[in-house]
Order: sequence, then structure tokens, then C-alpha cells
Amino acid sequence: MNGFIDDFNRFNDLMMSDANWNRFNDLMTTDINVSNRLTQLTQQTVNAVYNKIMAHREYDRRVVNGIIDKVIFNDPATIVLWADGSKTVVKCQAGDVYDKEKGLLLCFVKHVLGDTSRDLNDFLHKWVTE
Repeated sequence: MNGFIDDFNRFNDLMMSDANWNRFNDLMTTDINVSNRLTQLTQQTVNAVYNKIMAHREYDRRVVNGIIDKVIFNDPATIVLWADGSKTVVKCQAGDVYDKEKGLLLCFVKHVLGDTSRDLNDFLHKWVTE
């Protein structure tokens, strides 16, 4: 046990000398400054990534809002006239209840998948099981 106390006293004497204490203090201050700078850089990186995501989301909104010329809701069909001149039609099947929102969303999905009923049906049958 005496060896530990002797080592502690030697360390204490070494650290308490003004020159060593100043060096230790400088090192600690440097570590704190480095830590603060890393925190600042991390926050800047997070902000930059967030800003890019939000800018991309805004771009996506402008693109999506600009691709539809007209929507016609005519129970049991929903018809979308696209800005590129194409047209997409979806109709309720027997026994379904007409829903404008579902009709518009299905037109969008059908357009993205290639404007054929087969593509839409294949997509739905792949992912939706009863």
C-alpha cells in the first residue's frame, strides 16, 4: 500500500509544479477546444444534410405538382390528364365503393408503373395479399 501512496505523492508533486500544471492546463484547454470544434462541425454537417434533404423534398413537390394538367372524377372512373399529354384512367371494379382519393392515387401509381392495368395489377398482387 505504501508504494501506491508514494507513487501518488510523486505524481502530485510533479503535477503541482507550475510548469507542469500549465502544460497540463494547456492540454486540457486544447482538448476542450477540439471537442467543441468537433461538436460544431458535427452540427454543421447535420444541418447541411438536413438542408439538402429539405431542398430535394421541395424540388420533388414542385415536380409532382407540375405534372398533372387536369383530374376528372366521374364515378366510377378517375381520369388524369398529364402535362406530357398522356392520360391515365382507373375504374372501380364490381363491388368497390368509388373513392376520389384512391382513384387519384391509383392513377399516379399506374402512370409511374407504365400506364397499363397489367403492371398495376401485378404490382398489387405482389405486395397485397388477403
